[in-house]
Amino acid sequence: MKKLLVALLVLAAVGFGAFAQDAAPTLTWSGGFGAGFAAVTDSGGTNVYQYSPTTWGPDRLRLSFNYKDGGGNYGLAGRFQYKGFNGGVAPVLNRINAWGKFLNGMVTVKAGVLDGYEVAGPIWDDYGTTDGKTGVWVGVSPMDGLTVGYFLPASTTAGWTFQTGIAGFAYSVKNVVDLNGGVNLGTTNASTVIFWGANVTAVTGLTLQGEGYIPLDSSAGIISIIENVGYNVTDALTVSAMMSQNLYGSQATNGKIALNFFPKVAYKVSDTVSVGAYVPFYSYYDDQGVYLFMDPMTCWGGAGILPAAADPTQISKFAFGAGPYVAVTQGKATLTLGDSFYILPTTTNTTRNVLYGNIGFSF
Repeated sequence: MKKLLVALLVLAAVGFGAFAQDAAPTLTWSGGFGAGFAAVTDSGGTNVYQYSPTTWGPDRLRLSFNYKDGGGNYGLAGRFQYKGFNGGVAPVLNRINAWGKFLNGMVTVKAGVLDGYEVAGPIWDDYGTTDGKTGVWVGVSPMDGLTVGYFLPASTTAGWTFQTGIAGFAYSVKNVVDLNGGVNLGTTNASTVIFWGANVTAVTGLTLQGEGYIPLDSSAGIISIIENVGYNVTDALTVSAMMSQNLYGSQATNGKIALNFFPKVAYKVSDTVSVGAYVPFYSYYDDQGVYLFMDPMTCWGGAGILPAAADPTQISKFAFGAGPYVAVTQGKATLTLGDSFYILPTTTNTTRNVLYGNIGFSF
């Protein structure tokens, strides 16, 4: 993998070197830090989870850089990340890639370990993203707002793997709508997934987004449709809801559907203090999934539903709950404290309470 990455970067650097400019090059930095805790208790006093930053949690330090020449025609990007302050995860330097623009910016090429979301959807972007993948992305913009591209993966064992690439498009009409779509290629029909998405931007204060995924062999996979709707009722009051409908293939669950509904209300008390609450409903129960849903406002902006977290053997069951929170923001730093209470469809533990807190900042 390292030799392949070096070869890609060298090839890209040689090709992009033809764009040398008289203007001074620039180097920009961005990043953030997040840390938190959670105490999760089931009915009967059983402490089922103690927050572990070495798993999925927001505890991490991230520092990204982007170098580009004076004309903005080529550059080098990368990221340093340390996740798990309890010693569980070693620091890593990743997402290192070289990029260049050709034909007056109409063609963009990126090579290395990529970090792009050029044709991904507006909500979860599970498909259509090259983030963390090794290979080459080629994007063509024949007109304003339109990008058509292809990602060619590279592997140290299989070399260039054309059969597992990504082909897609993104089209944006300013202040009207953003559209995307394409296909994540796989070695089987079940692993080949068609994706699409839309983000309506025509109405100020309105959030209206949707995306979906469907495998070519839907009997062995999951068909997912996800919606995110919100409205700024006033400058201070926002109501929103995230929803998903997941149809599990007949091979696993005889075609049953899992429905998820995540309404939320948020009120800005002042320039620095916000309060809110949410009442999630899930038509399935899964330990890891319910645990992940505990935090509606992580320091990285994540919220709501993880549609693939369901355990299909428990798909006929459901869980619901409620969770108030308060968030204090100062500049680019945010402290969030909250409590989530769930009613669970089990015979052993019928309720679960999650007390959590996050602090994070970005620059």
